[in-house]
Amino acid sequence: MPGQHCFVRFNGDNGDTMSFDPKGVHPDPKPDGASCKPTKGDDDDDCVKREMKKCKDYHYTKNNCCHCVEQALKACKLYYPPKDYPNWPINPGPQPGEKGGK
Repeated sequence: MPGQHCFVRFNGDNGDTMSFDPKGVHPDPKPDGASCKPTKGDDDDDCVKREMKKCKDYHYTKNNCCHCVEQALKACKLYYPPKDYPNWPINPGPQPGEKGGK
């Protein structure tokens, strides 16, 4: 299904999530039943939460929920295989300023 959703769930807790949509960054409204996989690297929830809050100017194809998650994880030196993102190969990234980004 095109246009699937990305969000971050901290410590497997559906009550501790972050998402990005046209309304901005906030807890994910429907995390129940979502398929999540752990990241690789040293967990730093504070860093990911801080970086997620920097997401602005939502755009469905150019700056969406998956882009926001990708950028937050990269900034915090966490790795999540690109092919595991639900909208691969359309996104994640590259983002503006990254190699291949406009």
